[in-house]
Amino acid sequence: MLQVFKQLQENPQDIPQIPKGVAEYLQTILNAGHLLQTRTIARLKSEGYSEEFLIGFLSGCQYACEQIDAAEAMRDMYEEDLNTGG
Repeated sequence: MLQVFKQLQENPQDIPQIPKGVAEYLQTILNAGHLLQTRTIARLKSEGYSEEFLIGFLSGCQYACEQIDAAEAMRDMYEEDLNTGG
């Protein structure tokens, strides 16, 4: 595992706090429904990107959203532990 990733996993206090508005914005624009509604997927398809590429792109967007949730959860758990003396 790369040292920087290991550092963040072992030290949740080092995970940067993502402002709520930024997290919501990123999760909105990376949402598959939003990408379909804004015709981003249709545009990529018309530009010649394969279905495999589009599936990978959408999977990457989903993964990014999950990582935002995970970072927020780890920060919340760390702050809760601090507040409860854990």
